[in-house]
Amino acid sequence: MREDSPRWEQINASAYLHEQDGLRELASYLPDSDPYHVWANVEFVAGDGSINEIDALVLTPSGLYVLELKHWQGELRGDGSQWVRRAPNSRLIPEDNPYVLANRKAKRLASLISHYARRQGRAAASPYVAAAVFLHAKNLTADLDAIGRQHVYGLHGRAESGLPSLREMLLAQPLNPKHRIDLDRGREIVELVKGAKIRPSVANRKVGQLIIHARPMAEGPDWQDFLAAHMLDTGLLRRVRFYLTSRAAEEDVPAIRSAAEREFRLLQGIHHPGIAGAHDLVEHAWGPAVVFDHEKDWVRLDHWLVQRGDRLTMAQRLHLIGDLAEIIDYAHSRRLAHRALHPAAVYVCDPDASRPRLVVTNWQTGGRLPAGTRMTRTSSVSDPSGLELFFDDEVRRYQAPEVATATRPHGHQLDVFSLGTIAHRIFAGSPPASSAEELATAVRDSGVNLAAAVDGMPSALVDALYDATRGDPAQRLGSVAAFRSRLDRVWEELTAPEPEPVVDPLTAHRGDRLDMGLTVVSRLGAGATAVALLVKEDAAEGEPARELVLKVARDERHHDRLIAEAETLRQLRHPQVVALVKEPIEVGGRTSLLMESAGPKTLAQDLRDGRLALDLLGRYGRDLLEIVAYLDGEGVWHRDLKPANLAARPRPKDKQRHLCVFDFSLSSTPADQYQAGTTGYIDPFLGDPRRPRYDAAAERFTAAVTLFEMATGTLPEWGGANPASVSGEVTLDPAMFDQAVADRMVDFFGRALAREAGDRFHTVDEMLDTWRAIFRAVPPAGATPAEPGAAAPITRMSPLAVTDLTARARSALERLGFVTVGDLLDAPQSELTRARNIPDATRKEILAQARALRAAVATPAAAPAAQDDSGSQAIETLCAALLPAETSRNRKTRTTLAVLLGQSSGGGDTLLHWPTQSEVARFTGQTQPQVSVLLRKQITPWTEDAGLSAVRDEIVGLLDARGSVMSAVEIGEALVATRGSYTPEPKRTTQAIGLVRAAVEVELSLGGDARVAIQRFRQSDTVLVGREPDDPAAETTAADLLGYVVALGDRSAVLAAADPLPSRQRAVEDLRTLPGPAGMPAVTDLRLLQLAAAGSNGRVDVNAQGQLYPDRMAADRALRLTAGSLIGQRLNAEEVRDRVRARFPRAEPLPLRPGLTDLLRRCAVPLTWNANERLYGPPEQPSQLTGMTGSRTGITGGTLIGTAQPDEVAARLSTVIDRHAFLAVLTSLRRLTAVRRALLDRLDLVEVDVTALLLDRLRGLGYPWETIVKADNGSATDPDFRSLVELVQHDVVPAIREALSAESPLLITEAAPLARYGQMQLLQELADPTRPRPAARLLLVPAWRPEPALLDGVPVPLTSPASQLLWVPDGWLKATV
Repeated sequence: MREDSPRWEQINASAYLHEQDGLRELASYLPDSDPYHVWANVEFVAGDGSINEIDALVLTPSGLYVLELKHWQGELRGDGSQWVRRAPNSRLIPEDNPYVLANRKAKRLASLISHYARRQGRAAASPYVAAAVFLHAKNLTADLDAIGRQHVYGLHGRAESGLPSLREMLLAQPLNPKHRIDLDRGREIVELVKGAKIRPSVANRKVGQLIIHARPMAEGPDWQDFLAAHMLDTGLLRRVRFYLTSRAAEEDVPAIRSAAEREFRLLQGIHHPGIAGAHDLVEHAWGPAVVFDHEKDWVRLDHWLVQRGDRLTMAQRLHLIGDLAEIIDYAHSRRLAHRALHPAAVYVCDPDASRPRLVVTNWQTGGRLPAGTRMTRTSSVSDPSGLELFFDDEVRRYQAPEVATATRPHGHQLDVFSLGTIAHRIFAGSPPASSAEELATAVRDSGVNLAAAVDGMPSALVDALYDATRGDPAQRLGSVAAFRSRLDRVWEELTAPEPEPVVDPLTAHRGDRLDMGLTVVSRLGAGATAVALLVKEDAAEGEPARELVLKVARDERHHDRLIAEAETLRQLRHPQVVALVKEPIEVGGRTSLLMESAGPKTLAQDLRDGRLALDLLGRYGRDLLEIVAYLDGEGVWHRDLKPANLAARPRPKDKQRHLCVFDFSLSSTPADQYQAGTTGYIDPFLGDPRRPRYDAAAERFTAAVTLFEMATGTLPEWGGANPASVSGEVTLDPAMFDQAVADRMVDFFGRALAREAGDRFHTVDEMLDTWRAIFRAVPPAGATPAEPGAAAPITRMSPLAVTDLTARARSALERLGFVTVGDLLDAPQSELTRARNIPDATRKEILAQARALRAAVATPAAAPAAQDDSGSQAIETLCAALLPAETSRNRKTRTTLAVLLGQSSGGGDTLLHWPTQSEVARFTGQTQPQVSVLLRKQITPWTEDAGLSAVRDEIVGLLDARGSVMSAVEIGEALVATRGSYTPEPKRTTQAIGLVRAAVEVELSLGGDARVAIQRFRQSDTVLVGREPDDPAAETTAADLLGYVVALGDRSAVLAAADPLPSRQRAVEDLRTLPGPAGMPAVTDLRLLQLAAAGSNGRVDVNAQGQLYPDRMAADRALRLTAGSLIGQRLNAEEVRDRVRARFPRAEPLPLRPGLTDLLRRCAVPLTWNANERLYGPPEQPSQLTGMTGSRTGITGGTLIGTAQPDEVAARLSTVIDRHAFLAVLTSLRRLTAVRRALLDRLDLVEVDVTALLLDRLRGLGYPWETIVKADNGSATDPDFRSLVELVQHDVVPAIREALSAESPLLITEAAPLARYGQMQLLQELADPTRPRPAARLLLVPAWRPEPALLDGVPVPLTSPASQLLWVPDGWLKATV
């Protein structure tokens, strides 16, 4: 089509070359003949008064299309709502799916054209208006999922873009020839479009001397804000607010005009830099317009807090709320109240300043305060009515609750309340409530409690906000001046006098003063060589005090170690490596290092709550590998990379929290000391002749182990054995990882932890690239929640996977212990707001989805209620109407129908799901033909039932939205979710299925006009319902769709039988190899899995993570697969069972206690039973500093143990004796003898001293003792030592084994030779729970602190560290004396 053709209408050419190119490309696709027609760069005013711009409106033989053109370059991926594009400069840019907006415009346009057609008496001529997106950049590559690809097209002839051709779509003929737009109908549609006043886009719309920008900057109820530049002075910027009256309802126009006039008049005579001045009130075609001050760099307060809130100091936050209070106090002094103060009404003028200036806008709901202190009735300008029109949901989240009930709430009290809620937003990072209703509940008889949302807030600040936000206006602070006075008290509390200095930093505590002007904030931890303190140094005038880490040597023996660490830190300059602030100093006479703080909490502390959520896992993993890459470039090996030596802090360039590494105390260790570090993280394959020294591959291995722990919450294992003693590779199961990345994680760690160094990644950069690629495939957070009922029925028991939460948000919620929708809805707003380690985008998505779900989830009614509207009748009302009124003559008929419809058991014990006619006959004492006749007779009254007709339409809509096939159970659950039901289970489900059956039976009675078809499996109550096409000539029928779902079910049965279970992605890839019927709508991955499970005839289920698993899966297997979500949690027995049941609803149920405890132990799940708290939980480990050269500290199995109370120790020991269990008892070296004696005396144990046995047997062999001592050099490559090991194995071990087989309970002591001579299999056999023991076996192990057992630096091979380790505290020892 020529651009000068009469069929191409474009008056104003685009000013952008890329838009011109896109339109030229479009023109080249279209023939210059009727009915083709194009309107380019046009706009229309919709029925709601909104301005809608259209890039191109295209008429083709198949319909009228609203085209949205996008010139997006680079890579594009996403789904139906959220896209992410990687620009050529590698910058990631999130975008909303443009089809959503284009479709909204198409619907508005269709409504406008239809309105005009009806006025012309040509309603039947209204065309169907569709939408499409045209991505016309030549260097675009799209990787959109099946939903995101819908209605999105690319350039013709560029298949590599991953998009279908727009040209082919526009030239395609409709499938039904009756729908084709011919020449006459095309001319008629062109006339309708012109009649609907589709007009060229106005490039330079004016208001007086101001040129309005094309798109609005903000919108609200009945208003739009536009930026505008002056025609002559283009540097002068203004904000123009249009109060939209052109299409408003007649009854709303006076209130809208009054608001415009009010805002302009109220601000006359108000001159304050913190109040946006109103310059003019102009009449415009859209409605009255008010012109305000504005600057280009102004940023809305809520946006600014999102961008910079994490790095604001307490003083800056206090200045913000203080300055805002001062502005409002000034306004009150001029008798002006705002009445709707909230963060979006406040702008930050100089956003990069340390103390930015604020400006308050949106005074349209404001009012004049009376001159005196007594409140009196005022005029409409002073105290307006009808302003609820302008109070949107965002405003109400900050407003006092009396706004909804009081006739004339006092403006000054509303502003005091709003100041308190905005202060909460500033200090807590979130609003005090997610809705006006939640806020009203929170402040009923109280106020907003800041201390409940943020720890460590000054008490004066907490009290000020609480009193400013009291729900009762009579108890609220009386004025803004009183609120400002309370803020002054906060400053006084923060500037209290400092305490006196102390001498010894090793004994210092919080608040103590040290030398060098340092104040102790907290003790971070202690190790063998040093103590770490978080300190604050005295600040110079006007400068903020810094928080630093003071590392103090325990004594001067460790002086050289700290000096060496300082030498290493001097050469390192990186934001993710702690910096040395000063040269080694003396504090209290002790050698000390003053360093930056790596962050308030170590990664090890974070991991106690389980594996990291996806957002943090991706970011922290990149951080760790970037750190290793930097250190490698500087020629430094850390030698002790592990979560305990990593913390998170904001990085200067983006202010997000990123990992920072500290503790370089082992970095100067010679390479031939390859065992230095922490067991569990050290490369276990060092030490053979090919790798006799520590190397770069070992450093990368340590990083990989840390990544593994971040991803799973545990350390890697090699089949439960010492990796150096077996030949296999690391044990990897997709179930260990988050399902969104499981398969890629297995591949990554299979290579990163490979036994042979040559099989691993060759460089850190290669590891980093692979790690980034894993997370590029995960959609970003922030997907828009779907409308209720649009995709899946949502109930409180629904898993979170059926919601529109992204994988990142679900991962974050899983770490918080949330599994179902009910868990999320029950969580307090403050818990979601304060939850740590959740990025802002993910947190916002979670909060938004929580709000949407609260509105979407049906609340069970307390009792049945009559409903006149058939579209909103509850399930019980509809089901009651399906049965005839009971009489003495129809009782049997009514009972039969009730059984058929799942409303009655017919005197039996079971309610049936869609029973066969034979089953109904058997239950009711009739014959199958009698039931069949009764059902046919009942069709007639059901057909005339208006309520059931609405249900039939609803079922058709559900099928259209969910892939055209659903099971009867799914449809029943959807009806319950949308209509509500107060009946308890199991009848709630069976009667809902009965309602579905009645609706389907009526549809099937229509024969060729039926909109649905069914498939029932033999010897099963599973029924599938398929959608028949509306077009009788369609090639694909419901039978084809149902057959496809059955084929999916058969394939899913094969997948679910695999061991290990396939990940969600692998299952989806396999299922998509089955070709679907032509014309079947695209379905999401989760819906595909649900269809497969539905078609499996009960053999397979799909869980919340989208993982297929076999029905009635064994309880122990379900527990092992769920272990990742249990680690780090504190749960009672029922919560453990619920957690597993939520993951695998149709697996065998877990046993009750004590069987549950045994099962947890057998499955090596690190949860132990706390008898006092009546909870399962992981023991806690205090923060530690690593500082032992040549020694190993660490774990086997990945779980640290904690200290216990004396009575808990006694109970634990008693249980071990009673159950003939194995237990490694840890105690300090100085208490070793006392604990040994106490155990022998109190528990009636027989001692087996391994060292004494060894020495006795070796001496009895007759070899010269000097020869044995000389051979005992510990070198695995020395032939003499190898001979000694063989001697021990053949002549000593049998004696030890015999001693360990005694029938009495044993205490095994001095067992280090078992590790030295490679005989740890003896202990492995004792610890194996599958091997019978004649009595209990206790192993006494000396240790520095509560940590897993080590003998001569070798971990004791435990099967379940959480249940087989016990640290004996001083309290128990004293109790035994």
